[in-house]
Amino acid sequence: STTYTSSSTYEAVTDPFNTWSYDSATGLFTFDWGGVNSDKNKYDVEFKQCSSSPCSASNLLAIQKVTMEIPAGLVAMEEDITFTKSDCTSSNEYEISYAYTWGPDLASGSRLGGKLLPADTTYKCAEVPIGSGAGTLIALLAIVGTIFCGLFSVYIIIKAKHPVIKSSQPMFCIVFATGCALICLQILSFLGEATNTSCALRNWLFNCLFTLAFGSIFAKTWRVWRVFSNTHLKKIRLTNMDTLKVMLILFAAEAIVLTLGQIISPYEATTEQWEFAAGRFIDVKVCKSETGEWHLLTMAYKVVLVFIGCYLSWTTRNVDNAFAESKYIMLAIYQIAIYGLVAAVVAGGDTPMNTTLTVQTVCCVFGAICCVSSVFFPKFLLIQSGQYDQGFKSGSQGTSLNTGGGSGASAEELEKLEVEIERLKGILEENHVEF
Repeated sequence: STTYTSSSTYEAVTDPFNTWSYDSATGLFTFDWGGVNSDKNKYDVEFKQCSSSPCSASNLLAIQKVTMEIPAGLVAMEEDITFTKSDCTSSNEYEISYAYTWGPDLASGSRLGGKLLPADTTYKCAEVPIGSGAGTLIALLAIVGTIFCGLFSVYIIIKAKHPVIKSSQPMFCIVFATGCALICLQILSFLGEATNTSCALRNWLFNCLFTLAFGSIFAKTWRVWRVFSNTHLKKIRLTNMDTLKVMLILFAAEAIVLTLGQIISPYEATTEQWEFAAGRFIDVKVCKSETGEWHLLTMAYKVVLVFIGCYLSWTTRNVDNAFAESKYIMLAIYQIAIYGLVAAVVAGGDTPMNTTLTVQTVCCVFGAICCVSSVFFPKFLLIQSGQYDQGFKSGSQGTSLNTGGGSGASAEELEKLEVEIERLKGILEENHVEF
């Protein structure tokens, strides 16, 4: 009912979308629907009509309300916006692009108002492609760790008859070094999109290889502990087969837990919805089990093994290093605990998958390298020194003897020590202790 004339001034009171403008020359209002980011098709705009500019209480003529409405078919609603997700890119991100799903009444280019398209964006991937930067680094680290640990395994095979290696049960040394090499290599199974096969491999390979590698040095340490904790010198007969049985029991327990978990609640490629923007979700595939009890059980089993291994290593720390790597095994176990803790903290945080897997790879590879080096590098130095090429003598490491010219030990003292060594050897033989 109000007349709009060019002699009046019009000033917006409520116009949250800045949709209108007034031309005093023509007396016309222009509404810019294209700048509206809303799925409404009706707007109420209030403005002041004043006799002069600027508007004030003294020249206010009226407060007018204008209701503007356009056909709903020409307004882009929230449901008219869709998006597509690309495969994981080399930068370990999904590229997300928006577009309108133009209906029959809203042809491309005919949008008069409504929701604006959000800007295209990216979101973190649920997997690490092997061709990405992180995937290439992970694969390189895995290969380096595999080669390093594998070389120690080959070296032990070559030197298997050397007194230093022979006295250290070479079969178990080879299993340990080879197991560490395979632990590094199995990291490659974590690259790429999750599938039922890859999820099962990831679960089985790591757990079995860890128990196999750790079980070998655990069994060696148990054997030394069993012999040297025999303070009453009871009759004991321990062979390599007895030690092997201990290792196989540890491995069998791991295999049973994994088998039950695979039957009852297997790790499978599960589709999850991740919210990358408010109210918008993408489908991703992750390795997941319906329940986490079996995973916790396998982790608890390894924690118990590590703690028992620490105890056995500590109690046998004073045994001759030529026969037991107790001190070095303790060092290796401490490193396993430290690297494992770091990897667990990162895995439990809300970090991108490429960061999580990279940190876990560094912990796994460097943990394997440091453990193998801690156990075998001292033996490598002993072999290279040539000190034990003819076998162990009274001046070997562990007897703390010095047969060199400046030792200050008399021939009589050396002779007494050699007699004592032979006496102790006889006691062990009488009790049928094979070592």
